[in-house]
Amino acid sequence: MKRIWRFLGRLSLAAWLLLGLLFLSALGSLLPQLPPEVAWDPAWFSAWLEAARERWGAWIPLLARLGLLTLFDSPLYMALVAATGLSTLICTLDRWRAVWRRAFRPPIRRVEEGPHTTALPPIPLPRLRRVLEEAGYRVWEREDEGAILVRADRHRLASLATLATHVAVLLLIVGLGLSAWGRWHLRIEVGPGQTVSLPGTELSVRNEGFSLVHRPDAVSYTHLTLP
Repeated sequence: MKRIWRFLGRLSLAAWLLLGLLFLSALGSLLPQLPPEVAWDPAWFSAWLEAARERWGAWIPLLARLGLLTLFDSPLYMALVAATGLSTLICTLDRWRAVWRRAFRPPIRRVEEGPHTTALPPIPLPRLRRVLEEAGYRVWEREDEGAILVRADRHRLASLATLATHVAVLLLIVGLGLSAWGRWHLRIEVGPGQTVSLPGTELSVRNEGFSLVHRPDAVSYTHLTLP
């Protein structure tokens, strides 16, 4: 279980899953998507397919057979949503304590000499603190083996950005899941004098009249009269 947890919590895995999810979402936005209420009715499906072929080209039936016209309802898309959400959640749970501690309780450690360190002349600690605080730094200090260790940080909350990003991705995935599960969309074509029953309900719609009006300001609008 620990190996599975560590594998699902890898940032590289979460990035690839999110990339695949974004790719399928973009593809589904570019291609016409078959309304769910049409798929179960063969007559409606044939009429929708014919209308889509006239508008988008002869390759629409092939895309329908490949499942590219129902991407948002496909098992692959749902699996990607679930896997991305799970991986992002594990990444968040693994890192939030360290990120939170780094933002509000940063560690104060000795820094070994190296190419990015420099020696300063002796400075009284109150003066050093005052200068750093006037420059906008927040100063921490602690004693270690007779020496005073000082840490100054001006953008301590910046480390919370990664946590906010993870939470934002989780909310986005939850929104995608709720949209796929709870959406309801119905598109029907009602000719003049025609009555059409709404699938799944006891309601029906009848087209009593249709007119196209051209106004002097060149703005056109349609008027549909329903009972």
